Amino acid sequence: MIGLDTNVLLRFIAKDDWAQTRRVRKIIEAYRGKQKSVYISDISLCETVWTLKSAYKYSKIELIAVLENLSDMEELSFSDLTLFKQATELYKNGKADFADYFLALKNKQAGCEFAYSFDNQLIKESLATPISH
Repeated sequence: MIGLDTNVLLRFIAKDDWAQTRRVRKIIEAYRGKQKSVYISDISLCETVWTLKSAYKYSKIELIAVLENLSDMEELSFSDLTLFKQATELYKNGKADFADYFLALKNKQAGCEFAYSFDNQLIKESLATPISH
């Protein structure tokens, strides 16, 4: 198994530097058909979504398509594919950011009784607890 850094994953998705994109594609092609042979960390996944949204101005629809495409690639491995897909579904139907949903689910998975947040959307969706005055 190999791991991909955020900037490598960004080249693969955004295709904004043809020379680097070609090199990344070559690496991923070498693992085509080898299930779960290319690891994407939770951090890289969240950084990638944030960068695509903020710097590349991807729309929510485009981001959801990227997330769904990544989760469907048999070569890619994630710390928890089920959690990744659940976070994508929450993001698709909610108003908070992908990373917020992913973090809320990771907290729950870790056994947190509750998680404090200032994010009103997560609080409205009962995924976080407000900090009282």
